[in-house]
Amino acid sequence: MRRSLRSRRGGVSPCRISLFLLVLFCCGAPLCRAAVARASAVAAAPRSLRSGGRPTAATAGTAVPLSPRGGTARVYARTASVRRAESAREATAGTAVPPGPGRHAAALSGTVRDALGRPAPGASVELVSEHGETVLHAKSDARGHYRFAAIPPGAYWLTARLRGFAPRRVVLRFRAGAAYAYTVTLALAPVEQSVVVTATGAPEPGAQVGETVSTITAAQLRRQRPLTVSDLLAQRPGVQVVRDGAVGGLTSLFIRGGASQFTTVLLDGMPIQRPDLGYFDYATLLPAGIQQVQILRGPDSVVYGSDAISGVVALTSASGADNPGPELRTDVGYGSFATTQDSASLAGSDGSLDYAANFAYLGTHNQIPNNHFLDRTYAGNFGWAMDANNILRFTIHYAGSSGGNPNAFAFYGIPDGAYDREGETYDTISWHQWTSPHWENDWMFGQAAINYGYFDPAPAGTLVNGNYVGNVVTITGANGYSATGQAILDYGGFYPMNFASDTQRWFAQWRSIWHVAPGWEVIGGYRYTQDRAIVPARLSLHDNGGYAELRGGLWNRLFASGGVSVDRETPFGATVNPQGSLAFFPRLSRGGWLDETRLRVSAGTALKDPTLSQEQSSLYALALALGGPAQARAIGVSPLGPQRGRDFDAGVDQFLWGDHMRLSATVFDNRYYNMIEFVPSSAYALLGLGGRALGPAPFGADFNSLTESAKGLELEYRLRALGFLSRLSYTYLDARVLSSLSTDALFPSINPDFPGIKIGAYAPLVGGRPFEAAPDSGSFEFGYAPGPWAIIGGVVYVSRRDASTFLSDANFGNTMLLPNHDLAPACHLFNLGGYVHLNPALTLHGAMDNAFNQATQQVFGYPALGRSLRIGLSLDVLAWRHAF
Repeated sequence: MRRSLRSRRGGVSPCRISLFLLVLFCCGAPLCRAAVARASAVAAAPRSLRSGGRPTAATAGTAVPLSPRGGTARVYARTASVRRAESAREATAGTAVPPGPGRHAAALSGTVRDALGRPAPGASVELVSEHGETVLHAKSDARGHYRFAAIPPGAYWLTARLRGFAPRRVVLRFRAGAAYAYTVTLALAPVEQSVVVTATGAPEPGAQVGETVSTITAAQLRRQRPLTVSDLLAQRPGVQVVRDGAVGGLTSLFIRGGASQFTTVLLDGMPIQRPDLGYFDYATLLPAGIQQVQILRGPDSVVYGSDAISGVVALTSASGADNPGPELRTDVGYGSFATTQDSASLAGSDGSLDYAANFAYLGTHNQIPNNHFLDRTYAGNFGWAMDANNILRFTIHYAGSSGGNPNAFAFYGIPDGAYDREGETYDTISWHQWTSPHWENDWMFGQAAINYGYFDPAPAGTLVNGNYVGNVVTITGANGYSATGQAILDYGGFYPMNFASDTQRWFAQWRSIWHVAPGWEVIGGYRYTQDRAIVPARLSLHDNGGYAELRGGLWNRLFASGGVSVDRETPFGATVNPQGSLAFFPRLSRGGWLDETRLRVSAGTALKDPTLSQEQSSLYALALALGGPAQARAIGVSPLGPQRGRDFDAGVDQFLWGDHMRLSATVFDNRYYNMIEFVPSSAYALLGLGGRALGPAPFGADFNSLTESAKGLELEYRLRALGFLSRLSYTYLDARVLSSLSTDALFPSINPDFPGIKIGAYAPLVGGRPFEAAPDSGSFEFGYAPGPWAIIGGVVYVSRRDASTFLSDANFGNTMLLPNHDLAPACHLFNLGGYVHLNPALTLHGAMDNAFNQATQQVFGYPALGRSLRIGLSLDVLAWRHAF
């Protein structure tokens, strides 16, 4: 069932939002008063400290956020013998020893490196107190070493700077008498994200990653203030976002031509796509509480198991570990179509505890009747550093949404009266432990619960032949074909009509990282997933698997990773998937016009388990329901197998102009096979099945019989310099259906108005493109922030693509079908926005979506919004710092 728009009458009013913000502020007032002096001192700190953006480390210093090779932190308590040996080894390191509290002080030593693991001599390293005062300062020596002694206990910003690199800043907390080590990795270039987690499941410098990864930071989310996160995902190469109409419509993401179900969506490491249907609806994903998004283009079943066939979208929730004190932020905005966008957050830390609580509200009427949408999101992230080697963390995320479901308004001329509601709850408990200086472990347990309800109180349209049809409309495709008539909007039956689906996922994972040698790590782990659903029958599936991976580098030029996983799912058995990647720098040069050159290559295989609904519709399950195992053996049918994929990609990145500019090109070749589709009973003979299969499935069932290919080219240009930011991307995609036994592939439809033209009514034909897969797509993003104000804009373009109207006329005929090729029109959206800092705490911001008022349809038949305006205010109550 296609879920387009969701609604429930009523909701949370702006007055209630204001009341919530007031309560949140009052609850935080005691903390606010305790931190006023601290916040004022921070406001008086140098602008480079106040506005340089938040640190990207996942947690505070004592939390051991990242591995040594990952480039940010490695903190652990040492014995006296280890400290003495380290002091002797680093006797030549840059040292700062101010008057301190003697044996009650802490000590810190470490190394400053670039993203390739090379020492960075001459780097300026500072410890800045939470009041904005520089307490200690040192320079890294020829080997990149630095050392601080006699550090008073407390929280500090550790800042590292070196000419030609992006500055690095993280928060560390020191306990009396403890010794700490910290490896700082400076970004290779201002346009390069320094830490990538998604590729291998553990942090590593982005320059050392052979896979293709894009990152959206918290600063970008705050700078652009999109209604949903998917608005920024659509600007990344190789990614196509498709939304059924206006805000709140079913929003799907496709990576490199793969199905939307072929992308693993992770929230703090836990997969959150729906177990029953296999996809994730991005319409309910609001920016509140999201710290970072990473998009991996390519398979990664070694690390993530099922679903990661075409890519991974990894979401990280915001935490307060990077805030020395409490910080309260509120954001209110209003706009066209009665749109309200509000949010509030309270984040900070106190000693060994850190906390972050977020709330967001999005409500809009949209343009079409019965097309209103409401979303309320609550998120929390709470951490406890039990000691220098152990961190416990709890996260929770709830999104409750409701909205109208008017269906394809352009095809019927009238809206349907249906509406739906959904509640999504995701929570995780994780424990990170440094067992020894060279061995760290992660344990995670999580659960996801999704409750969905669809309600149709009464049929819409005109009663004809027992069904209800829409108005007389003329449908014209981008390929020039058109049809005029009435299509069935609602089928006859008993009303009101209700449908409910409740799904639950239990997830457990263990991951271990062993630092076997400088620059080399072995990563291994085990994962277990149990999916349950009532759709409406009760179903349950279990999946578990283990993996091992080796990664490291040679000569600070060549970086490699490779691994293998074994996954076992009930009932089909075990699957083995290998994967590997290389990153090589043939040129290492800085300071001129032509800088580093990086070559990348990666390859691997992946799997996608059948969804619960596919298992229920398989011939094997139907046979079991009819006569048990004996019936299945008599037919000679086996359980559905996993859907499979294999990928190869290669690319080059050229850094220019002091690493302020980057040009990238990537070619990819993907094959998706053993895909599941509905096969009619008339094709049973082609599968080697006899007439006995007609007993449990007289009309058809789901089988692994579909194969598709997708290959193409991704180009990207980035520039960041002198307050100006621009990004230009283009993707060429050649996606084809290679084999299929679907009803449409075997028995194509023919519209009598277009004799001789075969049409896939519900599925593409063999040789055609998968529906909605655009052969050409691109984006352009720009921004200019010379001072306290900024202007930001972006354009997203999607070419004509194959599609279907999916319609039947009043006589169940084909007169409302159109030829598939290039049926959906091209669309492009130009969005414009900006902000101005009225004072250090208050920011005025505005946005204009679809500025040229283009009549677009991301999904054929579902009109998108016209021009819309929004304006709002943001208030940063405590920290008076801006992350722009």
